[in-house]
Amino acid sequence: MVTENGRIRVLLYEEDQKTASIVQRTLGRTGYDVDVAEQSKSAVAKLFTGEYDITLANVSSPERSGYEVLKALRTKSKFTPFLALSENHNSADGLKALEQGADDFLTKPFEEGELCARVQAVLMRSGVSAKAILQARDLTMDTNKRVVQRSSRTLNLTRTEFSLLELLLRNKNVILPRNVIREKVWGSKFDDGTNIVDVYINYLRTSIDREFSPKLIHTVRGKGFMLRED
Repeated sequence: MVTENGRIRVLLYEEDQKTASIVQRTLGRTGYDVDVAEQSKSAVAKLFTGEYDITLANVSSPERSGYEVLKALRTKSKFTPFLALSENHNSADGLKALEQGADDFLTKPFEEGELCARVQAVLMRSGVSAKAILQARDLTMDTNKRVVQRSSRTLNLTRTEFSLLELLLRNKNVILPRNVIREKVWGSKFDDGTNIVDVYINYLRTSIDREFSPKLIHTVRGKGFMLRED
């Protein structure tokens, strides 16, 4: 259930405290309320006593107890999205989770930007409404009216620039790798041999950063791009 302040509620079942901390911190920065359970029994109890918009669970734990969480979720709801987390060397767990009703799976270790983009995609497919007004400092975007302003000045963006900026705003303060941007904006999972992401990042910088301060779009060398407002 989306909270009164518009934040999406997430239940995370993860026994590894380091991974749980990374997920909670990453999703928290991008506007999610994350409730962590380190035991499957606790996660199941939370499912039946609370309302969550999406559940993330590690299905690669030694006891495979993430499947218990998935089963409990599907007992309660056929439609609430479930994102399975699986170990990189055992992606078969993720495929098994899909067969048992998961909506998607993400193998560990993963980039923070990939996590945010995958959660966002699952939520959108499930029909969970996202915030229509996005903001970073004096930059605002109304996704319904498709209006972008900075310092109260309306900016004219192309359709692709708008999609790219929306992706950056929904994942602000998180590094988005080029491959994640390419997949979410252009629908391509593979490197097409062009620098199209860099080209459009430069277009966007010209529109929202060239005549304004502070600069919002930052290059993280060797990793990707980030819209940072702090």
